[in-house]
Amino acid sequence: MDTQHNLTGQLQAAKASAVRTARVAAENYEQAMTAQTELEKSKEELSRSVESLETARTENRELTMKMKELEREVAFRQEQERSHQELLKQMSRELEIALDQNESLSSASRQLLEAESRSGEAVAELQGQLTDANQQLEQQTIKVVDLE
Repeated sequence: MDTQHNLTGQLQAAKASAVRTARVAAENYEQAMTAQTELEKSKEELSRSVESLETARTENRELTMKMKELEREVAFRQEQERSHQELLKQMSRELEIALDQNESLSSASRQLLEAESRSGEAVAELQGQLTDANQQLEQQTIKVVDLE
């Protein structure tokens, strides 16, 4: 009977050990399932993060291209502005020349009036000068108007 009692004790100890092992195995299985679920969630988050990163990279490339395009546009407009400034300077110089010629014309007109009162011959000569000066002024004025 001792042997039977001994075997029964060993059997109960083995059953208890098997139950403990089964519980530990069940806990390990649950932990493994939880870890797998968390791993899948992490994979999904990582996938979303990669998609967001790719979207951000694409947007960054597009913005970089737009920025370069705007830089080219600014450079073009600055060159246009510089060209317009040069043209305005040239027109200003030509206008000064025309004003000087106008002053000469005014002076010639005064001289013509004075000479007209003195003699008919001098009047005819000054009228020729006045006509030439008027033509030059008209030509310069036309050039200035054409440049505008």
